[in-house]
Amino acid sequence: MLFSFPRIKPRFKQILWGGLFALAFYLFPLASYALTVQEVPNPQQVSGGWVTDMAQLLSPQTTTQINQLITQLEATNGTEIAVVTVPSTAPAPSVKAFATELFNTWQIGKQGQDNGVLFLVSLGDRRVEIETGYGVEGILPDGRVGRILDIHVIPRFRQDDYEGGILAGTQALVRALEQETYNPITSPMVDQPTAVKTLGFGGILVAIASAVASYFKLKQPLYLEPLGRSRIQADSGVSWLLYLIGAGLVFTVGLAFWAIVWGQVGIFGFLVVGAIALAAAFALRSGLFTLLRGKTSELQPVYCQRCQVPMVQVTENPSEYLSSGDRVAQQLGSETFTVWRCPQCEKTPNGVHIRSWRRLSRYETCPQCDALTLERQTQTLKHPTQWSSGTREITLKCHHCDYHKIAQERIPPLPPPSSGGGGSSGGSSSSGGSFGGGSSGGGGAGRSW
Repeated sequence: MLFSFPRIKPRFKQILWGGLFALAFYLFPLASYALTVQEVPNPQQVSGGWVTDMAQLLSPQTTTQINQLITQLEATNGTEIAVVTVPSTAPAPSVKAFATELFNTWQIGKQGQDNGVLFLVSLGDRRVEIETGYGVEGILPDGRVGRILDIHVIPRFRQDDYEGGILAGTQALVRALEQETYNPITSPMVDQPTAVKTLGFGGILVAIASAVASYFKLKQPLYLEPLGRSRIQADSGVSWLLYLIGAGLVFTVGLAFWAIVWGQVGIFGFLVVGAIALAAAFALRSGLFTLLRGKTSELQPVYCQRCQVPMVQVTENPSEYLSSGDRVAQQLGSETFTVWRCPQCEKTPNGVHIRSWRRLSRYETCPQCDALTLERQTQTLKHPTQWSSGTREITLKCHHCDYHKIAQERIPPLPPPSSGGGGSSGGSSSSGGSFGGGSSGGGGAGRSW
């Protein structure tokens, strides 16, 4: 028996074909965005430049400007930066994974130095990643990369100024990578009595100026929203002013004591006294900061941002207003909290502002629960040599939630011993029309907008 389909009404047939057409129109563009690392053109091979703009976010003038900046940087110290924009990173599991694979595929940076940086913008994912080689992590640690994104890139991206954000981010990276490390061995000697007097007098001025600045800073009103949260770093603001005070005083006293006992200071004396001053000042700053952070209400007036009325600090069971992650962070010592209430704006029991003080600790923010309770442990599984790379295991564990991750990363081979020749740090340009053979150290930072 043959089956026959019922006759479809013309009106229903139009709706059916229209729906299929709309579905195809929606799906096929998504398929066209699928991109693999191998499909991204290598700018060194294509044009000898540093920019690949697949998302078409940059004008020719800006592309030329970025290429000139990176070319000058590479000629100065050998560092290589690749700037790449893509429509999307699918089917890669994440933009970070795509960036790492692209970095290692192109081998950005010089071989043996791993001094490369990848600046990747994925327009469809609304995500930017800056991947760094192991050799530049001392200049561009993850925190500094994150600040570059927060200050120079993300604010412009949120205003759809992608060209301005990419240019500003590249300029910030170049400025950071142009910095040179101080080498006391090659520094010229200075007149000892003059140095002692100058640095001693300078230390006293720094201490006095920092003390005055601290006083006026603490007297400035602090305005908070009546309902919300805010966080300040333990290594910012008043604490750094306290650090300067301690460093100036200890350095001045240390130089005077060294000159009295040994008769002259010398470079070795400067280094010893400076190290002692920094260590002592760090301890002093940490102690004073710990002492002062619990007395904010006595030192700095707090006002409501909305109605300009003085806020009242909650001193009776303030932990009741904290989340479970906040309590764990407070127990670990990574963060402390003060709770403020505006007597006029917020009449509800939970209408408070929670202000957190992030302390200097080994804990990081957990990507799952957003609490400052993530601990990172590193173990070297295979030590590198001059001829082979090593391997380290990184374990991330949150003390609040069940987040637990174990990953391995490559340790670059050790650099060959210096031959004693002068040589420039810039190195030669990449051979074969490509990058110089570097690899990613897994560092860097990323942001969404």
